[in-house]
Amino acid sequence: IALANPLSADLGFMRTSLLPGLVAALATNRRRQQERVRLFEVGNVFSDGGVVGENPADHYPKTTATPTETMRIGGVACGGAFAEQWSETRRVVDFFDVKGDVESLFALTNRTREFSSIATAPPWLQPGQAAELRRGERRIGWLGALHPDLLKALDIEYDVFVFELDVEAISARALPG
Repeated sequence: IALANPLSADLGFMRTSLLPGLVAALATNRRRQQERVRLFEVGNVFSDGGVVGENPADHYPKTTATPTETMRIGGVACGGAFAEQWSETRRVVDFFDVKGDVESLFALTNRTREFSSIATAPPWLQPGQAAELRRGERRIGWLGALHPDLLKALDIEYDVFVFELDVEAISARALPG
């Protein structure tokens, strides 16, 4: 979403996802010889009236004069699953490691049964290693491995696993009573 009066040419657009910035930061860390990288961010993303993070072909965008602002949490991971140590054999992070991290966020709500995942992938995630995340019937985000074609276009030579979730959807929680 273009800004009418940006502070600089680099800041001329409002972001629609946290993931491009996180993947760029991950790639920078890898170029600086960091083998194991885990990054997350909580921040606002914007949409032009549609639903942030959804495929525009799935719905008819709303017509609003101002962008819709949504708080999201996103994360990226690559490299070893664990920090190097003598008691663990080395293995690289995989889909299930990141899924476990996301499920830990769901556990904070005390309503983990309300969350589900559907094996489907937007074009930027690798089929078979991606999931749409839901709370009830509401789509709240994505989880998966970046598509190999995207990794090639970004000149990244290793698997990168990502997630992005709607903070409001994971903040509603049941209090013990």
